[in-house]
Amino acid sequence: MNSLISLTSLLIGLTSVAVEKIPADMNGNPIDPFVASKENTIVLVFAGVDCPISNRYVPAINRLSKNYGSKNVSFWIVYPGSYFDKKDVVSHLKAIRSELPL
Repeated sequence: MNSLISLTSLLIGLTSVAVEKIPADMNGNPIDPFVASKENTIVLVFAGVDCPISNRYVPAINRLSKNYGSKNVSFWIVYPGSYFDKKDVVSHLKAIRSELPL
């Protein structure tokens, strides 16, 4: 029940936030994880290429993804804003997959 309440709160929070730009994939194509995912649970992980806090939780997120990825859960890494260079994001994603260090 607590997870349902948390998820509902998250969804309400996401729908009430004013979005300046439509979310896009790495190629600039519009994307909506709530439509694109066929899984019952969608986890949005907000990261920054230079954020020490988000980099610190990479190993835990990778473990969760490995444990729950086959259980109808999808994990999305979200780089908020438009100020991240695509090359930096690609490099950061490679580092995340190898669990850092950058």
